[in-house]
Amino acid sequence: NKNIEDFRSYLTTLNSEITSLLLIAVDHHFYEKIASLIEKCQHLIKIKIIIHDPTELAGKKSLPLLQLLRQNSEIEIITIRPRVQQHLSDQYSLNSTLKHHPFYRFPLVANKKVAEKANQYCKIVAMARIDHDKHTDIIVEANSQLPLDQKITIYGAVNGFYAYKKLYHFDSMKTKDPDSMYQGTYKKDWNTIQEIVSSYDYIIDLSIIKNDGGHTQYSFLEAIYLSKVLILHRRWVTGKDSIWVEGVNCLAVDSVSELCRLVKNPLSAEKYQEIITNSLEIIGPCFKNWSNLI
Repeated sequence: NKNIEDFRSYLTTLNSEITSLLLIAVDHHFYEKIASLIEKCQHLIKIKIIIHDPTELAGKKSLPLLQLLRQNSEIEIITIRPRVQQHLSDQYSLNSTLKHHPFYRFPLVANKKVAEKANQYCKIVAMARIDHDKHTDIIVEANSQLPLDQKITIYGAVNGFYAYKKLYHFDSMKTKDPDSMYQGTYKKDWNTIQEIVSSYDYIIDLSIIKNDGGHTQYSFLEAIYLSKVLILHRRWVTGKDSIWVEGVNCLAVDSVSELCRLVKNPLSAEKYQEIITNSLEIIGPCFKNWSNLI
């Protein structure tokens, strides 16, 4: 609270040089801090909050945030996918401003790894969280049915309970296990991400979120920017409002058997480049500078 009070005092010295404050993430551990910030500062500055997906307002833990948003209509809510905007309106009667994901064109490092021959299978990496909403179990079970040289490499933070319930039967998810395809977590910096994906042609993310989908996530944008073909869950790409078209700007699967077939049947060079080119149309609007919008 002292830091918030110091911030309020700082705002009074600016003579309106800063017109808005954007909260890019809201965690239930900090609801009281957010409420205090709004109470002390909203008369000095416009406060905006990003709601990334419906889970941020779902369940009992989120009730304080939901109440805060309902009681403070002057707070501007920003959503980054149309289905999230619609869900907030339908479920909670909350209006929001829809904006594209922002994406920074980070410096690209030349890929020094050159393939000796054309791949006879899809070289795939998964870099999302290992969790139920990411459906990592489809990937891990597919790996159990694939030869070693065709298995999908897995990175990311592990939800231990989910791994115990869904994954350990197929993969220990231990980096010290030579039979595991799990490679651990990684630094969230541009060079590390590029170093990892440089050995692969496809990036897989099987996210499904109830009352969400059809548009972008940050990990999708990274894959497109790095010229990798995305493999998404079919339930994410379907729907009238979806910007994704299977076989045009992405690939899609929804089962273990289908993923195994995809691994064994890589795209032709021409089709691969066609999907990359088409997917670049999705990332274009995300380069727009948010500083003019906030």
